[in-house]
Amino acid sequence: VNFVGSLIVGLSTDHKSYPLLLLGRLIFGLSGEANTCLNDTVVGKWFRSSMLSTAYAVTLTVSRLGSIVTMWVSPRITANQLDETTGIDDTTKALWLATIVGFLSAAAACMV
Repeated sequence: VNFVGSLIVGLSTDHKSYPLLLLGRLIFGLSGEANTCLNDTVVGKWFRSSMLSTAYAVTLTVSRLGSIVTMWVSPRITANQLDETTGIDDTTKALWLATIVGFLSAAAACMV
């Protein structure tokens, strides 16, 4: 569901639609909290009590590192406003990159 929200946000930039952007962010935000609960449940079932705190720490650290990388990469992608050859806004490129990464993440989760 996270991927669907991200996909709608990407489409909203192509169509220049603010309501579509808000809908995509709403879906993305609601599914993000559900994913956190699901992640905590899976970690709680897979690890014994002696390793549980370490497992939670690792999952939280990886999550925060992903946020740091996103905050570092996104401004560099959006440094220029418009590609003259394609007419594509760099913000659109950044949002589509996030959608692709979300798709790869969902595909990897399905393989596990």
